[in-house]
Amino acid sequence: MGVSLKKVCVHNGHVFEIPKKDYSEIRRPEFAKQDILMMDMACETKNRKPIRILRIVFDTLAFDDNGVYRTQDAILTDEFYVQFSYAMYNSNIDERPLPLPRAPINPSKDDINVLKMYITKKYPTISDVFPEWVDYSIKKSKELYQENINKFKVSHKNSLGK
Repeated sequence: MGVSLKKVCVHNGHVFEIPKKDYSEIRRPEFAKQDILMMDMACETKNRKPIRILRIVFDTLAFDDNGVYRTQDAILTDEFYVQFSYAMYNSNIDERPLPLPRAPINPSKDDINVLKMYITKKYPTISDVFPEWVDYSIKKSKELYQENINKFKVSHKNSLGK
């Protein structure tokens, strides 16, 4: 048994798998100057075949003018700072107000259908539970967003000394 991480981008009705060697720098000239939906899926594997989904997360990747996305560049963005701020926030000791939380990134119905066809063809052993995992992922991202909105409100009250 093992764990495998699959990353795929969805664009214009097509799925593009991101090879592991490209995780730190993705080059796709056709994605130049665009934000592209990415699905990050962790699976339990047996004999290198996915047997169970462990996690699905959706995000967007911002490609530069040349169609390059670099993980290192993403870490230096304000968006990463906001996510890190929420992950590290403790209302009992932090006095600074939090920035506005990032809204959840969720796929459109068309994107979900394209991903479902892709998973059914490429990973049939997990295709029956894939739609439930997508729904669960969307639900959890909305719940996390609401939690962060509440943290945002508390942080602003605390910063005012109330």
